[in-house]
Amino acid sequence: MAQQNKCHQHTLPLLPHSPTLQRLLNCLGSLSRARAYLLASDGLVRRLFQRLQSEADDTPARRHLLGALQKLSLKRRGQVEMISIGERPAERGVE
Repeated sequence: MAQQNKCHQHTLPLLPHSPTLQRLLNCLGSLSRARAYLLASDGLVRRLFQRLQSEADDTPARRHLLGALQKLSLKRRGQVEMISIGERPAERGVE
C-alpha cells in the first residue's frame, strides 16, 4: 500500500494569488477522492496555510483557502500535516 502512495505522489507548483484556483481547491476538497489526490502533493497543506496567512483581510480568496483546509482536515493525512505545523483550521476561523 505504501508503494501505491509513492506512485501517486506529485508536487503542485507554488500557489498563485488566483481566486479562481483557490475556489477550485475549495470545491475539490468536497470530494473524497479529490482530497486524497490533493493530499498526495507534498507540502500542499503548508503552502495553503502560508497563503492563508498572507491574506490580511477577510476576502473571498481567504475564505476559499480556509474552506479547502477544513475539508482537507477530514482525511487523516491532512490532520497529521496540520498538527505537525501547529495549525488547526477549525480553531482558526475567519476573522
